[in-house]
Amino acid sequence: MQNIHTTPDAVSKLKKAAKVLARGNTLLQHAEALDRVAKEAGYLHWKHVTPCAETTSATPATSSLLAKVTAAECTDQRFGKTKDQELLLVVGPSGYGKTFRAIDYALNALRQGKPVHVLDIGRSYWHLCRTVGGTYSTFARDGSRSDERHGDTPLVVFELEDLVGEPKDARTSVPVNEIAPNALLVVDEVWQMPSLLGSTDALNQMVSAHLAAGGSAVLLIMDRIGSNGGNGDIAPNAHHGRALLEIHSGPAVRRSLILLDRI
Repeated sequence: MQNIHTTPDAVSKLKKAAKVLARGNTLLQHAEALDRVAKEAGYLHWKHVTPCAETTSATPATSSLLAKVTAAECTDQRFGKTKDQELLLVVGPSGYGKTFRAIDYALNALRQGKPVHVLDIGRSYWHLCRTVGGTYSTFARDGSRSDERHGDTPLVVFELEDLVGEPKDARTSVPVNEIAPNALLVVDEVWQMPSLLGSTDALNQMVSAHLAAGGSAVLLIMDRIGSNGGNGDIAPNAHHGRALLEIHSGPAVRRSLILLDRI
């Protein structure tokens, strides 16, 4: 049985996801919901989670940042494939494991020596940042910024939660210019990013420019997938059928889609 690096916070998130799943389906037993979210996160079943968590807690801490990164097992081996550039869209309802998949992808990029920059709302990546030794930057509504440096690993998380609801200030505060051209860019809470950047077009242009500069991107989208947007572009539909993203990329970029939904 494969061991998966499983922190107490990861267990807590799985339990919360199971509660959300069971709440939305009255015919689904809580034990069944636990098994389902565990499988979606890469485990064999819920009973697989417990020994993984015990093994993780029993593993002595190491001062080697590289050892920390390589010891964290990924839950989807497809993410280990080598590719210079990639655009991955992870689409699904809240609580279905989108962030878990993004973390897997980030860990593999770090193993390959690539920098990882994350735009997030909600502190979903703080424990990852602390574990692997990255930098956690929080942006406040008043324009101030605080940086928590946990080591030298090239992982930078930009926490933008305090900017939500202040679009005029947020446009000048979102650190788009700090994203390295060769980095893996992870954009979580994509549905809220247009308000921070000023428009959906601004988000599209930011990601398209990052791909054109040689980077890769993982976008987490809370929605279903509609029709393709022409020229091979993936165009997820926003709520009420409005196109949310039309990301343009060259032929060198491998485009992938993970659609999470109820079984």
